[in-house]
Amino acid sequence: MYIQKYYKENNTQYTNKYHSPLGDITMASNGEALTGLWFDRQKYFGDCLHIACAIVSGCDVIVSWNFKHIVNYKTHMGVKAVTALEGYKELLIYTPAMLLGYDDDK
Repeated sequence: MYIQKYYKENNTQYTNKYHSPLGDITMASNGEALTGLWFDRQKYFGDCLHIACAIVSGCDVIVSWNFKHIVNYKTHMGVKAVTALEGYKELLIYTPAMLLGYDDDK
């Protein structure tokens, strides 16, 4: 791991790389809180910002139909690894059907 410091619009920002089994993850911070989280070479930073804001805000769950970028195994495991590494509480990622308890087998 390394920490890189840079300046953006007069605010100090930090980035940190985490080498996870699912791929390299970059985390951004303003020195007090997580401000960004994404897999390297990921194209959809808006989704990552959504997840990072939920983590920092202490949300229990994100509910989304976005199977491609949010509700999938890779994202779930990456979020789980980073929240544990950085000391945040675990964030659950569900579809609306999962949250409402619908059973696909019935």
